[in-house]
Amino acid sequence: MSEIIKKREILLDYLERKNYLKTSKVRDAMLAVDRRNFVRSSDKLLAYDDTPLQIGQGQTISAPHMVVMMLEELNLVRADNLLEIGSGCGYHAAVASKMVSKVTTIERIPYIHELACENLGGYENIEIINNLPILAVPTCDESDKTKKVPSVVNKLKTIARGVVLFAK
Repeated sequence: MSEIIKKREILLDYLERKNYLKTSKVRDAMLAVDRRNFVRSSDKLLAYDDTPLQIGQGQTISAPHMVVMMLEELNLVRADNLLEIGSGCGYHAAVASKMVSKVTTIERIPYIHELACENLGGYENIEIINNLPILAVPTCDESDKTKKVPSVVNKLKTIARGVVLFAK
């Protein structure tokens, strides 16, 4: 077993002991995607620590336990299409893509969008969208928000043609 695989196994064993990681489908997805490929060069040695790491523009890659918690909570199945709002560096989308038929991920920050595109270039079932204008909900009074937000969510679901809506 390579040193890198061993470190990933140690991390996943830790997440199981802490009761974050509960299912083999999430474990298999986490094993299939190497977090080192999504962190800055200067953070490669920290890739298997259970901590968020800076990716630029004030954004972070989520700690592995957060990715596991989100995926366990979503209870995804292969037939699902996942709509993720906030691509970040693409790590969560990459892991989720191992569990679903399609991931559509939206990122509004141009630099972070470029980073996600670079990191996710080899993933056939991931679509990355930048700066989608419908994400801007017009300023409105409190009584009007309940009318506008569901229409935005419905537009997003149409874009992903999906079953699961996930916003980080």
